[in-house]
Amino acid sequence: MPNRQNTSKGLRILCIDSGGVRGLSALIILQEIMRRLNNAEAINVNPHEYFDVIAGTGTGGISACMLGRLQMPIEKAIEEYVKLTEDVFRDRKWTGTSIWRGSTMYKSTKLQEALKAMVRASTGNEAAMMRNSSVTDGCKTVVFAMAKHNLNAGLPVLFRSYPVTTNPGPDCTICEALYATMAHPDLFKSIDIMHSGVPQSFVGGEIGCSNPLAHVLTEVQLLYPDRHIACIISVGAGHARTIQVPDPSPWSRTQDLFVTRDMAMDSERVAEEVAIRFKGRDGVYFRFNVDQGMQNMESGNWEKLKEVTQHTQAYLRKTEANQKLDGVIRVSNEGRDGVSTTQAAGQISATIKAMKQPTNFKRCPAPTIFYTGREQEKAQVIACITSGKHERRVCVVYGLGGAGKTQLVLKAIECTWDEWDHVIYIDASSNEAIETSLKGFAEAENIGGTYEDVVVWLEACNKRWLVVFDNADSHATSIRQYMPARGRGGSVLITTRLPDLATLAVGPGSVCHLSSMSPADGTALLMKIACSRNRCITDQDKKAAEELVKEFGYLALAIVHAGLRTKMTPTRYQITPLICFCLWKVGMRSMARQCRDHDEAAPFHFLA
Repeated sequence: MPNRQNTSKGLRILCIDSGGVRGLSALIILQEIMRRLNNAEAINVNPHEYFDVIAGTGTGGISACMLGRLQMPIEKAIEEYVKLTEDVFRDRKWTGTSIWRGSTMYKSTKLQEALKAMVRASTGNEAAMMRNSSVTDGCKTVVFAMAKHNLNAGLPVLFRSYPVTTNPGPDCTICEALYATMAHPDLFKSIDIMHSGVPQSFVGGEIGCSNPLAHVLTEVQLLYPDRHIACIISVGAGHARTIQVPDPSPWSRTQDLFVTRDMAMDSERVAEEVAIRFKGRDGVYFRFNVDQGMQNMESGNWEKLKEVTQHTQAYLRKTEANQKLDGVIRVSNEGRDGVSTTQAAGQISATIKAMKQPTNFKRCPAPTIFYTGREQEKAQVIACITSGKHERRVCVVYGLGGAGKTQLVLKAIECTWDEWDHVIYIDASSNEAIETSLKGFAEAENIGGTYEDVVVWLEACNKRWLVVFDNADSHATSIRQYMPARGRGGSVLITTRLPDLATLAVGPGSVCHLSSMSPADGTALLMKIACSRNRCITDQDKKAAEELVKEFGYLALAIVHAGLRTKMTPTRYQITPLICFCLWKVGMRSMARQCRDHDEAAPFHFLA
């Protein structure tokens, strides 16, 4: 469950299109998303606990309110949605439609009664207000409608579950807000709601705002101007039929009206525009929309709810849909930031900021408190990266897994911390991991949105910077393409098991081969960890330590592991370090041999 007080976490946004009875497909898709999220994270959360903002229009507004404002579990929301659509759309009036006689297809009283019953069952009060001022940290809900007497620019009216200080919108009941978002002129009469002391008429948000995502992102930017968005999930209600201009005929004027109506209700235009906005920002925007089977379903065809279910389930079995679902799970597990709310809203201010000089950026793990020895190697690394005040240096530290490469580099960085204006620490285990780190730096410092932007900026930067590529152990990873080719006063540090990467080294003393520790350093490391809580170290302990580090081949990883295990021994059993060392002797000898023979860091690679 996201901690909403933690502003460093990326926001999660859910937006649901309108679609009449086809809107059931959006809830079924969301049910699959929540099922996979809960299984992947071994949790059991509802949409209002997972998403920070849930928004929708038309029937999508009904779904958004059920999930967000009314906090229904997804299964309950599906049940209520089916019941509401059957109750509302079962009885169709036969006096004609708005195009012919100015009438509507369905009874407004039916919709009002169904909404009141749903809200009453959920809250105990059918007059419950849409705005819930007592909740400041929970999921925020917003539904959209249109002002009946002013549809200019397609600007919707927002009905919010939370208070705002600018353009607050009507302060009304949940039922009134949901009726407003559902009041499509063909289906239901408009509704009058008091706003600023004057009754104002509203019609359904489906007219001109069937996909409100662009407006949602603008609202999110106003709510969270200094936050980032981790994930945007936009769910459609199935692709509509193809919109075509009819050939001239006696009925062409009427057909033109239908075409105009369909264009106003089309949601794919906004979906395409948002997709273009997030092009190059993989893993942020996910669009789900059933592609086949529901093109000819009218908004009120409640008899086809079973068909909607089957078409949606077929869509979810497709490879493309599953890839998107996997992407949502991956983003959730990583918990990373995606884009700033300003950039997501498409505001030009983000571009202006990108032209400004970034502030100092330093982010790097600290070395272990048990760091011991390696003084000569540490001095070599420090001299290499700091001596080139006006030229780029590249220092490559290579050796077996478990030799202590990462800790050596982290210690060198700690000793030279004040030398640098920018320190960028990168997990170099894969191309994807490198690009993610560099993109994060680019967005944090407003210098672009790709790893290429960072490389170009570093090459032109006149400040002192240090880029660290840690654990570059895969032949499939191309480190060179991520390294600045030039840079006044910049340095690069690489840790790797691959001797071939030594060819990337630049500058005096730029290749550091790390092998086993010296006997003295190895013994000191083991005693520092194992005996850190003991006031007295006996000669017997020291002798046992000397024998064991020799058995380990003086491999840093095995020594650290033995020391940590020794510290974990319960003192109530009066087990001395010597006895505990002997208990672990066989296991540590085996692990040291594995690290030497197979060049693997086993499950303790974080200590390498």
